[in-house]
Amino acid sequence: MCLGAGQADIFFRIVVPSAWPFIVTGLRIALGFAFMGVVAAEMIAADEGVGFMIMQSRNMFLPAQMFAGIFLLGMIGVGTDRLIRFALDRLMSRYMMTLNSDVGVT
Repeated sequence: MCLGAGQADIFFRIVVPSAWPFIVTGLRIALGFAFMGVVAAEMIAADEGVGFMIMQSRNMFLPAQMFAGIFLLGMIGVGTDRLIRFALDRLMSRYMMTLNSDVGVT
């Protein structure tokens, strides 16, 4: 008990909000690794998908199609990251420090 707050109050009002930035960063990194895993699985064992298209175009010597698939993967990755960042800015702005905030600037 600290200043009249119980264990649950301390956990939910202090510990969890202070851990949110680290949890969110971990989720963003995990999303990137999961996306790479899906594409790698498509390249190895799938019959459709962007990874399959890249491998097929590589095997058939179609560099334009291969680079289009690579570019598409990049755009999907950037789009999902931006979508997550937008959602976090809207939903969790209270717990996240932004680059434009005046906190800590002297």
